[in-house]
This record gives sequence, C-alpha cells and structure tokens, in this order.
Amino acid sequence: ALRIVLGIAIFLRGVTFLGNTESLRILLASTNIPELYTWAAVHYIAFAHLVGGILIAIGLLTRVAVGFQLPILLGAVFLVNLPQGFTFLNSELWASLLILVLLIVFFISGSGPYSLDHQMRGRRKSAQQE
Repeated sequence: ALRIVLGIAIFLRGVTFLGNTESLRILLASTNIPELYTWAAVHYIAFAHLVGGILIAIGLLTRVAVGFQLPILLGAVFLVNLPQGFTFLNSELWASLLILVLLIVFFISGSGPYSLDHQMRGRRKSAQQE
C-alpha cells in the first residue's frame, strides 16, 4: 500500500509540474543551473514523475522507475530545499526527504508481492515448470 501511495504522490507531483512548468523552471534556475540545462531538467522531471509514478504505483519495473526518480529527489533535497534551511517550517524539505527515503527502500527491496512484477515472475516460473 505504501508503494502505491508513493507512486500516486509522485504522479500527482508530475501533473503539477506539467501544469506549471514556468514555476519549476524558475525554481531550477535559482540553483544556478545554466538555462539550457534548466529546460531539459524541467522536461525530464515532469516526464519521469508522470511515467515513474504510474510504474511505481502498479509495481511494474519498480527498481528502474525508482532509479529515474532518485536523481530528481537528491537534487530536490540537496540543491533546492536544503539551502532554504533545515527547520521544521521547511515542509518541502521534509516531504522530499521522506520520499527520498521511501524510494531508497523500494529500490533495495523491490516492488513486493502485490505488484505486476511479482505476478509476471510467478507466471514465468509456472510456464518454465510446464
């Protein structure tokens, strides 16, 4: 259930970014990234959150999807949110840290028994036994 909620949250964040790419571009520009890379990062982040969020939620290619999310969340924590201060009032930092930790957990542990990855492995094993 936690993996599904995480995937949905990441997907919704991608929808938010896609709906307001200008604010994401301004946020990335504040990290002193060159303008050319800023536009590339905006599109990478929005696309990775949309597709990755769905894949994480349904448990398909979970480790791959998480792998595409990790650089985004590392950047969110260390380049965007941490410079604003490590306080309880910086809720974006705490949310980014929580999501980063959950992504690392699912990268290590995989998608779990209630996922398409698990179902596909089970079908593959039963087909090999026949």
